Amino acid sequence: MELIIVIAILGILSSLIGIGIPAYQRFSDAKQLEMGTRTILQMLLRARSHAVMDGYDRRIYIYPDTGRFLVKKHKYPGDPPGESFYLSQGIKIQENTYIGSNLLELKSIGTVSKGGHITFRSPRGRYRTIVVQIGTGRIYMKEGMIDD
Repeated sequence: MELIIVIAILGILSSLIGIGIPAYQRFSDAKQLEMGTRTILQMLLRARSHAVMDGYDRRIYIYPDTGRFLVKKHKYPGDPPGESFYLSQGIKIQENTYIGSNLLELKSIGTVSKGGHITFRSPRGRYRTIVVQIGTGRIYMKEGMIDD
């Protein structure tokens, strides 16, 4: 009788683990993607705010292969090298409309050089997109890809 109870308890525990681990992995993947994308979004918003406050445009260089974003003040050729930001481990750039020039310019009047989007992919295949609107200079994050 005791052996049957122990086997039943082990069966219940193993089924909970079998259900719980994949659910936790999905949750962890979604949070990792959200935090990684939010970090880049905050970097863009902060760079735009600094451009408006000090009157100098900011250039954002995007390097999809390394997941690196470089923010530079556009003032003089001899300016400091800028500040680099990197994507979280496992997060990749899926789509990038700034691929040709790898450049997004945030103007000192609050607008942008060109509209577009950057879509990020998590290790488990989830997507988040940062959208940059040309007319208003609005920068925001949305879940999924731009076509969704």
